[in-house]
Amino acid sequence: MAYLPDPEAEREWERLYELYFLTWARRGSFEDITERDRDPELWKSIVERYGPVFLGLIWKGHYPGREEYLAAGVDFTLAYTSNGIGVPKYGAPGPDTPRKL
Repeated sequence: MAYLPDPEAEREWERLYELYFLTWARRGSFEDITERDRDPELWKSIVERYGPVFLGLIWKGHYPGREEYLAAGVDFTLAYTSNGIGVPKYGAPGPDTPRKL
């Protein structure tokens, strides 16, 4: 019999991934995540591997949401792009910028 993923577990994983990604991409820290949701291995994978690449793919237009992420305070200087690290011209907006997402 083929493996059928647990929809509830999949939604929870997606929620945590988004939480970790946005926390990191807004230059937050592991401690900004509630203790109940903390997973050091997931944090390490976002910080060291997936986060910078995913930001680069968003920046280059391979995934939607660049403008929404900018408005939400995501710092694209953390991105890895095929041209190198960072997108210095477009960092996070100032602290008085209204956030959405």
